[in-house]
Amino acid sequence: MENAELVRNSVGIKDLIKYKSFMIKLIAYSISRFGDSIDAIAYAWMVYELTGSKLLMGTLFAVNAVPNIVLSPFAGAFADRHSKKKIIITGNFLRGIVVSATAILFYYNLLRPWHLFVFTALNSTFESFINPANSVLNASLVPKELYLTANSFSSSANTFSELIGLALAGAIISIFKISGAILIDGMTFFIACILLSFMKYTENIEKMKYSNIKSYYNDLLEGLNFVKKSSFIFIIILMAAAVNFFVTPINVLEAAFVKDVLRGDAKLMSYLGVGLMTGAIIGGVVVGQIGSKFNKKKLVINGLIFFGINYCLLSLPGNLINGAVSSVIVAAILYFMMGFVLPMINAPINSYVMLNTPKELLGRVSSVMGMFCMCMTPLGSAAAGAVSERVSISVMFFISGIMIILLSIFVSMNKNFKNS
Repeated sequence: MENAELVRNSVGIKDLIKYKSFMIKLIAYSISRFGDSIDAIAYAWMVYELTGSKLLMGTLFAVNAVPNIVLSPFAGAFADRHSKKKIIITGNFLRGIVVSATAILFYYNLLRPWHLFVFTALNSTFESFINPANSVLNASLVPKELYLTANSFSSSANTFSELIGLALAGAIISIFKISGAILIDGMTFFIACILLSFMKYTENIEKMKYSNIKSYYNDLLEGLNFVKKSSFIFIIILMAAAVNFFVTPINVLEAAFVKDVLRGDAKLMSYLGVGLMTGAIIGGVVVGQIGSKFNKKKLVINGLIFFGINYCLLSLPGNLINGAVSSVIVAAILYFMMGFVLPMINAPINSYVMLNTPKELLGRVSSVMGMFCMCMTPLGSAAAGAVSERVSISVMFFISGIMIILLSIFVSMNKNFKNS
């Protein structure tokens, strides 16, 4: 077993290499993210080509969020009481089956809209159990001194894999078609499961001996009470829920934005993703190397404001910027800048929670955060799909960006946030 030994005050990415189980998990998730990035392009394009409905895309995105909201609190308690390794491997194996089934049905022209809803709900259900287990696992694989570095490096490594996947997505879809691209994603889940089986780490076995409905309920209350007592975590949850609402338009309508505004295809969608992921990789490396020198709260607020500004500017392509080539270039640059600030937002929050939450509560606290952060996603998704039928995508992007900026300023002025 690996010991979480003390490390010197000045830490960096090189300090993570000796933690073998962390590196195994990093490689496994990087492979899975590679497949997910290909699937993200293929799946979104498949849905839009299959239905031609932005409203249906918004509804599917909303359906994807519902299981996370309903199951997250219980999934967190489940993760605290059971083997995180088994939860993650089982969940990824089941996701691989669902994704592969989608590819096979589409290949034989048997895929119907109702299949999309069922498969989306199933995948989201499995993710609800995987995510809290994954959050807890990192805290068991590296010492506290490396939490920020581990989170930032994980973000960069996963994003790098997504970058490769997005860069190759257009070519893969051209060669293997949409069904083949989605099947590749399914295979990456199975490969990840094999690698994850080699992880070795120490778990709290005593808490896993007995579980029942009452114990899960008590665990849930314990997680909720901890969140209520932590003013910083509570404010972050409320802020994240609101931000998620305003971010959903770009998630739901990206395929429509590329096709209808930029007049592009799946390849262009993958290129924009490359821009986003390249920014996230560079941002993750920067935060991992020098992020510990800065105030975490300032990193989060400044990152959100900068993200909102670039989100607003996405309204320029197709409007003030009309040229086809110039519109694509501007959009790619803005995607890059938004990606760059994502680690500034996510890594400090994750590190703060890991540092200030007892390990035996991490699963519950993580799932409670996930539940509340996701609670606005179905509303945002449904609203984005419905409003986009009447308001242009560019206008929606501009308004959403403004709201994120105003929200960030408001939170930065909150006394509880500043004093926490």
